Order: sequence, then C-alpha cells, then structure tokens
Amino acid sequence: MTGTVLGTRGRGSCLFWLFVLSSWLSAMPVAAEEYAPFPIMRPDRETLSRWVRDYARAPEAQPSRGLAPRARVAGSLTLLDRLNYVPAERDQNVCGNCWVWSATGIMEIALDVQDGLFERLSVQYLNSCGPTGQSYACCGGNLSDFVGFYLKTGGAVPWNNRSASFQDGTLRCEDGRSTTACGSLGLNPTRPLASLQNEKILTQGVGTARAIANIKTLLDENRAVQFSFYLADDGDWGSFYNFWANQGEEAIVNLDYACGRVFDEDQGGGHSVLCVGYNDDDPAASYWIMVNSWGAIEELRPQGTFRLDMNMNYDCTLVFEDGVGSSAYWETLYVDYGSGPLVNTEPAGSVSASAAVLNGTVNPKGEATDYAFEYGPSIPYQNITGFSPAGDGTEPVTISAGISGLRPGATYSYRAVARGPAEVNYGADRSFTTPSPGGFIVGDRKLGNSDDDLCLVATAAYGSAREPQVQTLRAFRDRFLLSGPAGRALVAGYYRCSPPLAAAIARHPAWRGLVRWGLLPATGMSWLALHLSR
Repeated sequence: MTGTVLGTRGRGSCLFWLFVLSSWLSAMPVAAEEYAPFPIMRPDRETLSRWVRDYARAPEAQPSRGLAPRARVAGSLTLLDRLNYVPAERDQNVCGNCWVWSATGIMEIALDVQDGLFERLSVQYLNSCGPTGQSYACCGGNLSDFVGFYLKTGGAVPWNNRSASFQDGTLRCEDGRSTTACGSLGLNPTRPLASLQNEKILTQGVGTARAIANIKTLLDENRAVQFSFYLADDGDWGSFYNFWANQGEEAIVNLDYACGRVFDEDQGGGHSVLCVGYNDDDPAASYWIMVNSWGAIEELRPQGTFRLDMNMNYDCTLVFEDGVGSSAYWETLYVDYGSGPLVNTEPAGSVSASAAVLNGTVNPKGEATDYAFEYGPSIPYQNITGFSPAGDGTEPVTISAGISGLRPGATYSYRAVARGPAEVNYGADRSFTTPSPGGFIVGDRKLGNSDDDLCLVATAAYGSAREPQVQTLRAFRDRFLLSGPAGRALVAGYYRCSPPLAAAIARHPAWRGLVRWGLLPATGMSWLALHLSR
C-alpha cells in the first residue's frame, strides 16, 4: 500500500481553505433552534389574546403632574448608570422569564431614582413565590401578571437576600415550578411599595413622531420602559439571533422585516427587554438603548445591550389565525416606594356626560385602611370623595366611588388615596373625558360624535378599536379599499352614514352581539384576503 505525505505547502493550502470555509459558515444565517440558550416566550393564542386585552385595558402612561409629551428633538439619554447589574449574570438561560427581568429592571431604576438605593432586586422572588403550572414565570407573562404578584406581596426583595439570586436558569415552562422553595428566600430586608401599576405607552396609530415623543417623555423622567416584540417564525427569530450573536453593541437592528408576516403558533413567539435610553444625535441613525436578559457576549456585547432603530414601524402587525394584531408593545410601571398600604388608581368606568365611577385597588398590608378619591378638572385637585373602609387584610381589594355633577365634554383627573394608621399613600394620576351630548363611551373609545374612530360600526360592536376583528377590517380597508378611487368613495360613504348607526349599536348590548355575528363573513373574507396577499 502506498501513501502520500502532505508537505508544508500542502498543509498551508488546506489550512487556508479550512479558514475560508469556517468564515463562510460563521457568516451564514442561523436557525432559531441553533440558539437554544436564547429563549423566547411561546404563549398559546388564548394566552396571547389575554396579554393583548391586558394591554388595551391598562391605563395610559401620563407624564408627571399632567406635563405634555415632549416634542421630538435631537439628543441622547441613558439610564444604564442607574441599573445595578452584572451583564454575565443578567441571564435567563433557558427560562422564559424575560418579562420578569425587564419589569424588575424598571423597579430597580425607580429605587435608585426615588430612594438613592443602587441595588439589585430579586428576579427569583417571583419565580419561587409566584404562580405554578402553566402560569409559572418560565412560561412567560406580562406586566399585568407582574403587578398582580406584587399587589399581593407588597414589596420587592433585594438580590443579595438569602437564596434570592437567580436560581431557575436551567428550568423550562414544562417544569411547572421553581426548585427553590418560596420559604427558603430571605425577606429581610424588603423594599415596601406604596403603589405599583402597569401602564401602556401609546405608540400604535398615533404616528411615528408622537410614538417617539411618548416614549422619550417617560425616559426623560427617569422611568425605564418595557418593550415586548413578537416574531412570526423560526426564520424571523433566526435573523434576530444572528444579529445578537454576531454583531456588536454599536449595530442597530430594525425589526420591520417581520411586519405583515403570518404568525406560526409552533415557531413564533415573543421577547421582552428593558429600554433605558435613546440617541438621535444623528437622525439617520437614531436608536433606542435596550438591555437584554441573555447574558453578555465577550467583546461583542460586554454590557448585554443592543440598539433598536428608532425609526421603526410602530404600527407593525402580524397575521394571526383569528385576525391581525400588533407585533410590539411599549409599556412601563408606575412605581412608588414607601411603607403603609399599597394603592393603585384604575381606569374610570360608567362614564356619562355628568357622572363617572372612579376605581382603584388597595392592599392594606394587615393594617386598618380607609380609601378615597381626589378629583377635579385640574391638578392640584379641588375635590375629594368621603373616606370608606378598605379593611385590614393582606390581599388586594377593589375600591370605587361614584361622582356626579360633571360637565359634558370635559376632561377630569383623579387618583386613589389610601390612609393607614401612620401613612397616607397615593395612586397615579389618571384622567377621563365625559362625552359631549350625543356621544357614548364604549370600551376605550368615544363614539357618535368623534371623527377619530375610523371603524365605527365594528368598534361599537366589539367594544374596542384594538380587538383583533376590528384591526383585521381596518387592515383590509387600508390595503385594498383605500388603494383605488372606487374603494375610497365607498369608505367616504361609510363615514357619512355610520356614526348614527354606531351610536345606536353602542346603546344596546343585544344589538352589539347581532352585529358581531353579521360581521363574521366580512371579517373572515378580509382575513383570507390579507392572508393570501402576504
């Protein structure tokens, strides 16, 4: 048998081609499953629909004491120096609790801003002491779930407490519960909360400039923001994973490549990150500063951050099985640290031209507590309801008070007040607008005398402009009807005729049900047309 001895020149040639091959392979796009350590939330459609409803029902984030959102001007800001974290340890590993990391980050920054405590707070606290089964933190969640947990506990736990550092990185949703028992966590010290409430930031349907201004306004007030985004399938996630794993922290990602895609329930999913700042010194390369919870990548991402294109499509949608829905949500937390009862101001209900019901939530934390509401057409408030007992329990209770004598077509602000034995705490300032004569409030929209609701009949029937069926009809209108003169004429006629019909539907719940049935064929055909034309 004869053989060939590879000489120095031959070895060099092989090494050269191996280097070329390895470089080419490293530059290839990656599939989502190749990056198992980069977890995402994979909610079923029912769970995702609940998260969307929670967002729609959440009160709108408002600037402090009624300040107007800032106009968009060039500049930069970062709250990263207010976040106490170790990038390599800020790693959820395979657990799908990104939502807990980002929400806890909002509370950590608020703790530094309000009390000067530059401290890490426990993510494990919610994992160990929160719900189990399909509601286990590693299965995913939203800010409403986060607030629901802390409304019961009444305070945050420092990371350095006994067993409070993150322990669940090797656990997945199917494990159903943490292996670190709630009772093993040290609860001393605890950072007591006087108020904690999830708030939505209006970015959908308001235009790019207003969306950016709404986010900037909160960041300028030293309030961090949670950004939750959804991608349709493994291919879209692979593109994002490739960006995260192979580009540096100076690179800017734009997720608009996923807009209009059909969501694959087996492959699609969501992820939540913490927005801590912005930079638009260069309008052509402006970006949001995002802190991830996927650890750090040496040299490429030593801070565990990435940059998101500020000039993104804030109305980006995905096509789901039952309609069109938004692919991204911007939210924040109203956080107020302090001892005494925990109190939140909830959205007002039963709003008419002259009356409303003010709502809230109180956790007395085991001490006798009374509640009331301050309200008026301006801040400081001119009126307060009488105090009523909220009990002395340790669970959150719903509170409400009716007010009357309001002016039609006027905006009123209000907030909940909780009075304990030693402390008086206040919820966030909220507002509502009474309808003008002939107007009706249904869900989160004013119907019958407003030109800003462009799907009046469907919105009246479903109760909210953000319902998937309404968004499907709107998407069909925008894509097909408004693209030609005949369609535009049809839409113009609809606008002339629909306001009184929508107002009548809004008055009668039974009519709303019948109209929903009647709209099913139009909604189904609209969805099919959008689906086939993608």
